[in-house]
Amino acid sequence: MILPILRDHDPLLKKRAARVTQFGTPYLEDLVANMWDTMHHAGGIGLAAPQVGHSIALFIYGGIEGLPAQVLVNPTVQSIGPELITMGEGCLSIPQLHCAITRPQKVFYTAWDIDHHYLEGNAEGLEARVILHENDHLKGVLLTDRLQDEKSLSQAL
Repeated sequence: MILPILRDHDPLLKKRAARVTQFGTPYLEDLVANMWDTMHHAGGIGLAAPQVGHSIALFIYGGIEGLPAQVLVNPTVQSIGPELITMGEGCLSIPQLHCAITRPQKVFYTAWDIDHHYLEGNAEGLEARVILHENDHLKGVLLTDRLQDEKSLSQAL
């Protein structure tokens, strides 16, 4: 089922998402299945639960653009590599915006899957960027917030 994607003015997108405490539930399974349908329908490569009105720490990404299909629950970025890269970035919640954003090239993350199996991984390039972007949504940070950081950085130089 295609879910409505919240737009950047929605206050839910500025809230920190709650940690998931119950795993392997029909609720999570249905939400994830609907998120995959929604993400593919919208032409995205990642989607966080808050973007579809569920303020829980869960996001999906990949299955296209050469990225593995992943569901990360209660993710934590444990470390980032020192190398930064600037690339164009967009957001399904702000479809009119595509801008250059600087992010770390590599990340190491930990998370759980929807059945409460522990996951950890290293990601780099586009995968690292998507993980960081979607993880921002779980913290109530939007692409426009990152853009402000970019403007501040460029004005300070």
